[in-house]
Amino acid sequence: YRKFGWESAGRERTFVFDRGNSAFLPDHPEIDVTEDWHPHVAELVALHDAEPLAGHRSVETFELLAQRKFGRVFVSTCAGAAIAYAGVSGTAVREYGGEPGNVASLLRHVFAELDDPSMPTSERPPGQRATIEMTVITPDTATGLPGLLLDLGIPNMLDYVGMILILDAPGLFEGLGIREVSIEPRDGRWRLLHGEDALEVTERELAKLVFGPERVPAFAPGVFPVDFFQWPADRV
Repeated sequence: YRKFGWESAGRERTFVFDRGNSAFLPDHPEIDVTEDWHPHVAELVALHDAEPLAGHRSVETFELLAQRKFGRVFVSTCAGAAIAYAGVSGTAVREYGGEPGNVASLLRHVFAELDDPSMPTSERPPGQRATIEMTVITPDTATGLPGLLLDLGIPNMLDYVGMILILDAPGLFEGLGIREVSIEPRDGRWRLLHGEDALEVTERELAKLVFGPERVPAFAPGVFPVDFFQWPADRV
């Protein structure tokens, strides 16, 4: 795709849990956990839509994606109401929704469900781990669940969301409300102005400038990169 103008861009974090650090997650014993998520689907849609970086879904779309993209869906309930959920594929939490503390507590339960505590760490087949590693994919933000996990010091990796092609750069800037930077095409490239600073970039360089994670620190550092994330279930 790169030869057609696409470029790897956007930021997501993958946090890694094992027996040694899952106990650092909060534990709320008053919360019940179930995998019978269908009766709560409307509440789960509301939890998803309330996430800072999430596209709105209908109940039908949520059900379809959950059934096709997740092997299991865990739901935390309190007084019968859903307060957090986690969509899991294998040992990867690929989506979640809810207040950060509630989600973190649910993740502790999910790890306990995925792990086999009867397997001693001193015994393992050749070339295999004795215990599982549970990964959790999140946006790259300092707030919400990512901020909570970063504060706990949970090991993590920064990676690209995927390959991005900006089809309408001026329209994108308008839609994002970027007023401090003007943009215009020039000889097959893009020319950007921020105050007295000017920058010319290719189509692919523009994707990295806008979405990161690589940065041009001398140009509009308070504007770029913008917060952006696409949940794995939404990816085609």
